[in-house]
Amino acid sequence: MGKRIRKDLYIDEKKGKEKINRKELLEVLDDLKPGLATSNILDQMDHYLFMDDRVAACDGEVCVVKEFPIGLSGSVKASEFYKLLSGVDSKELELRLEEGQLTTGRGKSSFGLAYREPGESHSLVESLGYGDLSWRKLSGEMKRAIGLCAFSASKDMTKPALSGVYVGGGDVLSSDNYRISWFRPEEGGIKRGFLIPASAAVHLIHYDLDGYSLTDSWVHFKGKGLFYSARLLGEEFPQKARSFFPEEHEEGFELPEGLVEALNKSLVLLQEDSLLDKRVDISFEKDKTICSMRKADVGWVREEVPLKDGPEEPMKLSVNPVFLKEVLRHATRVVAMDENRIMFLSGNFRHLIALEG
Repeated sequence: MGKRIRKDLYIDEKKGKEKINRKELLEVLDDLKPGLATSNILDQMDHYLFMDDRVAACDGEVCVVKEFPIGLSGSVKASEFYKLLSGVDSKELELRLEEGQLTTGRGKSSFGLAYREPGESHSLVESLGYGDLSWRKLSGEMKRAIGLCAFSASKDMTKPALSGVYVGGGDVLSSDNYRISWFRPEEGGIKRGFLIPASAAVHLIHYDLDGYSLTDSWVHFKGKGLFYSARLLGEEFPQKARSFFPEEHEEGFELPEGLVEALNKSLVLLQEDSLLDKRVDISFEKDKTICSMRKADVGWVREEVPLKDGPEEPMKLSVNPVFLKEVLRHATRVVAMDENRIMFLSGNFRHLIALEG
């Protein structure tokens, strides 16, 4: 077949050309999705960027770079390339440039896409200069803190200070004036303050990251063969949000383990929603928790989960199921603050939320 030189690459000795593992390339492209723009406001923002030994996606606010020996420099439209590549049967493939087209496949299964030479987006990725940055250790707890707090940030862009996650002084904070999240990690606290857009921060929980670096305009994260960069917000976050959390509180009740399975069922109908837009309705009652959601033209789900020592009066709220699943990864309690507010407690994480009327 050929001489293997890396896990995902070998040289076909008969043809003298590189072949690429299709499945592993698709996994790389999946990792790049947060950096893709939905519209091409600037050149190649909705493209996969090929950079010889790396593949990247950069929408001007988020850049994701993954090491991969693609052997090309240029770009193709991301959505079309991913869908066509997913439909190819071959385990290994050759990517060829032919008359302005990126082509692959032979015989009955092949395709070609318009190919662009390196442009503005390539230059932006190069300007980030990952090799010249000074890196500090990022603890797993800090990574989780930033990603988890992203779910409480505002989507109202008229309040830009609330659209991000504040990191600094050992704290991680976010709020949309109805919810407040506060995480104070035991280890790896970041002293220098910065405000990262929640739309960028929310994806951190899906990556294996171990380092970070701050510049004047960007925060960068790195893992094995991966870089994830987000442009910082230039706003002042209201750190007084911490004062809304009580120093003392009641014991509350434990969230039931079976709630995770109920949330998974609701997520089946929410696949098309963006990560921050997913919502389910939760009702805590004396002996049960009810998880429900209804989506027009799609369907509905309702699940009851037994609850021990729940509240005397039902407490109803709307919550992001991905957020709640992350919270449930740790021993978690719910505390009724008053008739209008409840608080989730999960290790060093606190989340205050206004109840539905």
